[in-house]
Amino acid sequence: MARCGVGDQEHIQTHLLAYKNAAFHFGLLFPDNLQATEYKEQDGAVTVSFQDTKTDQGFEVYVTPYADKQITPQRFKLDEPSGVIQSPTDVVIDGARATMFFGNNTIMGDTREVCSSTAAFSMK
Repeated sequence: MARCGVGDQEHIQTHLLAYKNAAFHFGLLFPDNLQATEYKEQDGAVTVSFQDTKTDQGFEVYVTPYADKQITPQRFKLDEPSGVIQSPTDVVIDGARATMFFGNNTIMGDTREVCSSTAAFSMK
């Protein structure tokens, strides 16, 4: 396994920007070549797109108010109309259990997604 030295870590950190969302109590660091854009969705949900405008590569975070401890198949179908879940894998993100899977939709094409009752991420 390769290790970063202190100089490498400083170089990496100087090329990161911070995004914070107070309403949903989360934040993340993202590369400074990406542009963050928030989109208000129905029922209080938010999508944040992190996009490189030159290459059209990026990722997005979709967050919606959700009180249940587990995402039901019905809720998943509501939030992800394609219903595509390929190669699901259990993962842990900041202590929260989640499922990582590959998907596909007509807007983003092939995706890699992480879904939990506390977080949902989608990357194309």
